[in-house]
Amino acid sequence: MNSEGDGSEVLAVADEGFRFLCWSDGSTDNPRQDRNVAEPIYIEALGAQRVMVGFPTSGGWRKDPIMCVMPLNWLYMPIGEVDGQVTARTLEVASVLRRMGKKVQVRRDIDAWLVTHVPAVVVFLGVYAADLDAERFGRTRDAILLGVRARAESFRAQEAAGIPVSPRLFKLLPMVPEPIAVAIVRSMAGTRFFEVGVLGHARVARDEMVYMLEQYRERITSGGVPAPTLDLMIEHVKGARPLLPDGSRTMPMSWKGGEKTGENVTATKFGEDTEYRGG
Repeated sequence: MNSEGDGSEVLAVADEGFRFLCWSDGSTDNPRQDRNVAEPIYIEALGAQRVMVGFPTSGGWRKDPIMCVMPLNWLYMPIGEVDGQVTARTLEVASVLRRMGKKVQVRRDIDAWLVTHVPAVVVFLGVYAADLDAERFGRTRDAILLGVRARAESFRAQEAAGIPVSPRLFKLLPMVPEPIAVAIVRSMAGTRFFEVGVLGHARVARDEMVYMLEQYRERITSGGVPAPTLDLMIEHVKGARPLLPDGSRTMPMSWKGGEKTGENVTATKFGEDTEYRGG
């Protein structure tokens, strides 16, 4: 597609026996038309038969030619077809991974599993509001509470949008009273897992985190359930809000696990110059 101006409307037509999945930039609009194109772009249509997804259950970052990774070998690596089918290639890939020594779980709900991964990560992203400093994050209760509450809101909004929480065990997480959830996250802040799998990745992949959160926010909007703390978290990850004061603990916590967003909480300061409304 040439630069300067609007592109022509383009329709992807799948061959017989195939179906359109998305464009190579992730857009699912079909037909699509790109407007105000600033520079030439090349976009390719992807078919569902060309895509299989999974999650490596590890985190880390690249330091020059060296990859620093925290493998979680005790966890199963989920893989699956985007349409939920179990095909011959799914089983073949699983077999190859098992021969490599990986624990593999073939899932029919891999899309829901990957969507649920976002709030599972969100609980740690208050570290952006603590200047990407593990020690500061550990002593800044409001930064931890920001993630705990954003996770609970996200699960509610996700289910309202018709996307199941997967694994289903994760549905219990919002039921944990906030003081206990905060204490659990704080205890992880000084671990090797947090240093490599969370903090190291967060430092070098801010753009990836923003993209992930914005895509997630778009998918859960259809349910109509507000997620104000998630929205606040996204602003912190973008660097669009001031850092929370070191050691801040101004936001009251709730012992009512599963409390609905908006109940029993009025306008409250969530750190300096930050007005927050939520549950």
